[in-house]
Amino acid sequence: MKEWIEVLADREGLSEEEIHWLTDSQERKSFAKNEIVVHKDEVDSNVYIITKGIWRAYHFKNGEEATAWFATPGELVFSVWGYISDEPSRLSFESMTESEAICLSKEELHRHFNSSITMANLGRRMLENFILLYENWLMDLWKKNAFERYLTLLDEYPEVIQQIPMKYIASYLGVTVQSLSRIRASLNEMKWQECLYRRQDMPLCNTPCRQQAAGDFFARAFAHSPIFAIFATRKFKMIF
Repeated sequence: MKEWIEVLADREGLSEEEIHWLTDSQERKSFAKNEIVVHKDEVDSNVYIITKGIWRAYHFKNGEEATAWFATPGELVFSVWGYISDEPSRLSFESMTESEAICLSKEELHRHFNSSITMANLGRRMLENFILLYENWLMDLWKKNAFERYLTLLDEYPEVIQQIPMKYIASYLGVTVQSLSRIRASLNEMKWQECLYRRQDMPLCNTPCRQQAAGDFFARAFAHSPIFAIFATRKFKMIF
């Protein structure tokens, strides 16, 4: 797993030297498991860089918690309402595990942004990344079913699948815990790992029986979700 500095450098196009220059003198905060970092209706204009742990943002929909996103080390997290317009947040931010973050005040960031073109570009990319996050979130809601969104989460945030209780993942997908259990059971039923690979250099599909099993698997995969089959072939090497 990449260190948070590597992730931040990749996402924001900064060198490690620039990241240290931006963060070394800033406040470090620790958060307990399930501690609320930003409360709904609280004005918080800070930008947080997660260095350890997993966060989520959520709101209430029909009296139930609905998770909007998860964030992991190396990601920038902030209330867009508080940062841009000093208005109350419409989401609550929660530390799902014991976590640590670097806290950058809006005023301190603006001083950095005014200090160089590189830092000014960081500010621009922060907003661009937020817009992309929001657009991707909307597109996922409109175009992907819960099964496909679970696969995307598995691909992009495997630590969330491994460490976060099912009820929070279910609230992110917009399904019940029972429905999430069925999604996970359907993956187990397909036995896609067994069909696709044992090791990259040890072919599994080297007999007519196994080739037929792999063919049956992909027929079921495409019927259930074309995106799943594409994800599987991209993630693991097929050898016939």
